Amino acid sequence: ALQVIAPLIEQLPQNDQPADDTFVDAYVLEALCRLKLKQFDGAAKSATAYLDATPQGEFVSQALGIRARAAAQLGNKAIAAADQEQLKTDWPQSPDFPRTTEELAEVAYANKDFVWAAELYEQLAALEKDSKYRPVGLSGLGWAHFHQEQYQPAANAFAAVVKDYPEHPLAPEAGFQHGASLRKLGQIEEAANVFTATFEKYTPSKMGFMAGLGAARQMRALARIDDADKMYAALVEKYPDRQDLDLLLNEWAEMLNAAKQHERSDVVWRQIVANFPDSPFADEGQLQLAISDINASKFDDARAKLRSLVADEQITPQRREEAMFRLAAIEEEQEQWDASADWAERMLADYPEGRHAWAARMFSARSDYKRELFDKARPKLDELRAARDQIVTVDGTPVSDSKTVGDFNWFPGVWIMLADIALREKRHDDVAAIVEEFHTTSPKSPFLHHADELLGRSLSAQAKFEEARAAFQRVTES
Repeated sequence: ALQVIAPLIEQLPQNDQPADDTFVDAYVLEALCRLKLKQFDGAAKSATAYLDATPQGEFVSQALGIRARAAAQLGNKAIAAADQEQLKTDWPQSPDFPRTTEELAEVAYANKDFVWAAELYEQLAALEKDSKYRPVGLSGLGWAHFHQEQYQPAANAFAAVVKDYPEHPLAPEAGFQHGASLRKLGQIEEAANVFTATFEKYTPSKMGFMAGLGAARQMRALARIDDADKMYAALVEKYPDRQDLDLLLNEWAEMLNAAKQHERSDVVWRQIVANFPDSPFADEGQLQLAISDINASKFDDARAKLRSLVADEQITPQRREEAMFRLAAIEEEQEQWDASADWAERMLADYPEGRHAWAARMFSARSDYKRELFDKARPKLDELRAARDQIVTVDGTPVSDSKTVGDFNWFPGVWIMLADIALREKRHDDVAAIVEEFHTTSPKSPFLHHADELLGRSLSAQAKFEEARAAFQRVTES
């Protein structure tokens, strides 16, 4: 087209030549072609040439629109805004006004000039309801407000898109963003309702999925676990082919697990393990199913699952350590002391600074104690006793500012086992010292009566019957 009109452009007056507007309209055609070719500087010059030659010409509105759009692309906001304002004032009914306004708004938005973008989109939103530019304006206005953290006007604009144009291609996204704006305002219940309505109306679109997920998460935040459970189930049913379905299932299962709805969570974990065996969440599912087996006293089933996790070369170190910890705990529960000791030693060898390193030390010490290997148990228990005030760390990082080894619920067993070993070895002074330390450091422990019973027996063995009677009385009164 530029080649065709080039001879016409050459015939137009140049510099101070007498005016001849016979072919002046060719400037507009040239400007439009260069705009389409993204030759913005040339487009602006051709549009300006036309406006200078015929300021009252037939195609002034088109030339203004072209120059405004080219100027915006060139970063010349002042010229773009002035030409757009002239269009709004002098040619509000011309198609060049909404077309130019929309493109300028898109440029402003892309440049993160959300204030100007909002001004422009608001002009489109004010058009008649049947204008094709109005839903675009409402959607853009919502986004421009959203990025300025003006969430109430954003919510209003997005809601208007859905209300006035429910079948428009922008409506599903607007429905989701309406809910997202309400969520930002802290209106969680209202957000959940909007997300739910958007899911029900626009499934199986992408934004329908996002709205359903938003609804499930808001219901979870509201502790409406049963409602959230149903929403997750609906998402899985309506979107069975999503590539990230394992991620959705994991989120669902974790919610149910946290809510202690273990029967329901196990159903979801089984879906992950069965349908997504290579997913990074399959190992977590297997671990959680093993824990459920433990809670149901299905120890053989739990062992099988946990051993497969330990043998899995792809498993994360954290889950592998957790599986070992659970295996050691099972063997201790079953009084399989050799097996418990073996798992504890493996944990300490592989994860000496892991999450369960201190528990592994206790498993090891208690296994020795139960097998009456007191020479092996004693130094391990003394090590734990000495570490009572030590801050607990995982891989060198403190778990918290205040959690110490002595805060573990199993720690009272350290004093009790040490006292019992001392009693068996007739080290009565050590029995008294250990029990006194237990009373001093943990005066409200529910396990003190065990220590007092050992102390009473020690005192009786020394024929200190009055003191023994006092110790036994504390046992009966506890």
